[in-house]
Parts: sequence; structure tokens; C-alpha cells
Amino acid sequence: LKVGPDLLKFIPGEKASDLRCWLEAYRYWNQGGLNNVKAMLQLVVQRYLTEQQQQHQQGGTVDEAKKQSELLESLTLPELEVTPDIGLLHPLLDGYASHPKSYMDWRLSPTAANQAKQQNF
Repeated sequence: LKVGPDLLKFIPGEKASDLRCWLEAYRYWNQGGLNNVKAMLQLVVQRYLTEQQQQHQQGGTVDEAKKQSELLESLTLPELEVTPDIGLLHPLLDGYASHPKSYMDWRLSPTAANQAKQQNF
């Protein structure tokens, strides 16, 4: 399933739009994290509003189409936050430690000791 998002460039836009939307949403879901889940939901809402806008343009009023167009312009998707496949996460560490050595270097540093004292660790 990790290969799925890499297939996006081979999927045609109009004919397989549901599959494309699913793969794009899955890309955010697969990386995890609060910001990626928010971006995934934003993507789904944006796709839904685009579809609704197209339907309103065919048979709706101009005001409704203008409102939805403005809303769509305000929705910009954030970049995907890639999380490492393997890593160490510590509450005081900013981000992930990708190697045990980098974690131990941080953990034995005076900065980590000061942070631990401040946080009552």
C-alpha cells in the first residue's frame, strides 16, 4: 500500500477521480500525525466542494457558485509531513530521532537535562 501514492501520476484525472482522491487522501493518512489527518480531511472537503460547484454551475444560481468558488480558493492544502518508517520519539525531543546515536547524543546533552528539569522528568 505504500506504493499507492506513487501511482498518482499514472491515473487519469476525469475517469478515475474517485481513485485519485482516495490515493491522495491515503497519502496523508499513511504518514499519520495530526496535521496530516487535518490535511486529509481538508482534501476530501475540497474535492466535495469542487464537485458541488460543478453541479451548481450547471443548474444553480450565480451567488451560490461565487460563494463556493471563494471558499475553494481559501482552501490550500498543506505539504505532506513525512514521518520516518523507523525512529524514536521523545516528548522533549523536537521531531524524531532517526538513529539511536542521534537520540543518545541529544539525551546526554546539557540541553536535554535542562529541559527534563524544567518539565519535572
